[in-house]
Amino acid sequence: PSSEPQDPHISKPRSFARTLPPSLMNEPYEPFTPGLPHPTPVRHTQTSKLAKPNAISDAEMQTLLAPELRNGVLSAVQLDAVVLARKAHLQNQAFLVGDGTGIGKGRTGIGSAYNGLLLDAPEVVGRRVVYFSTANVIEALMRDVRDFRLSAKVVDLRKSRGIPRGSDCILFVSYYSLPNKTKGESETNAEFVERFIREAPNAGTVPLIIDESHNVKNCHGKGA
Repeated sequence: PSSEPQDPHISKPRSFARTLPPSLMNEPYEPFTPGLPHPTPVRHTQTSKLAKPNAISDAEMQTLLAPELRNGVLSAVQLDAVVLARKAHLQNQAFLVGDGTGIGKGRTGIGSAYNGLLLDAPEVVGRRVVYFSTANVIEALMRDVRDFRLSAKVVDLRKSRGIPRGSDCILFVSYYSLPNKTKGESETNAEFVERFIREAPNAGTVPLIIDESHNVKNCHGKGA
């Protein structure tokens, strides 16, 4: 419910609950990408059933998912998101993962970034990824990088701007740290991130993961 006055000339939005037949609510989600089952049961929400992607052929699947992603770190449910994110990337679009709590969106994000590096810049040395999130996510990010057995170095921008040479780098950026400056530096962290992307060996295809994005609204008015 909203306390704001309602404009009588604007019709009220329809509830998704009324546009989806009751028989389809809570229907088990059936992934379209071959892979391991998710550790816990996954069901459709009232809205997810309405967002049905077009079918992906086996031939198209081969171009959207690097073989290294089939190593069992991600479930078939999470691989679906990686595949759809890749398809959006090839169409010059961003991709929003709206999975519910507990599905593992952060791990899916790292999987999507890894997939992009493998398909866009397989031979490039010193590839870069930017991972935006809240400060408390850093440990989960480090765990996911280890589980994927990535050689990439994770750099926490709150502590360092030291970019490793000769190895891949994942720059972890806390939303609240964006307006900050490192002692002795003139550019803000936001300006540094822009330069980090612009000067990347894989410039033009640097994966940007915007995790816990609902927290961005809390940064409004605080310089971020």
